Amino acid sequence: MNIDYTFEVASVDALAGCVEIIYTSQGYSTQRIGARLPYSDESIELIAEMYAPIGHWLNEGKTFAAVTVGASGALKYVEYVQPEPPLAEIPVITP
Repeated sequence: MNIDYTFEVASVDALAGCVEIIYTSQGYSTQRIGARLPYSDESIELIAEMYAPIGHWLNEGKTFAAVTVGASGALKYVEYVQPEPPLAEIPVITP
């Protein structure tokens, strides 16, 4: 599935390090998203892509689940590390 969309920076708060981006796509609702400012080695296009509301658009029309006030839990971030490929076995040559 392809979703073509455009973005426009609506506001910038350099002191807070954030930006507001307006996303539009034909057939989907317009979304205003708060995002962080790009770091010096990044572009606004990269940030706009990172924060694009693709998941929201794909779920438009679904009903929301019931969530109660006070719901809580514990989560853990685990960094995924690509496993190293196994070393090839060295053939043993017997005389």
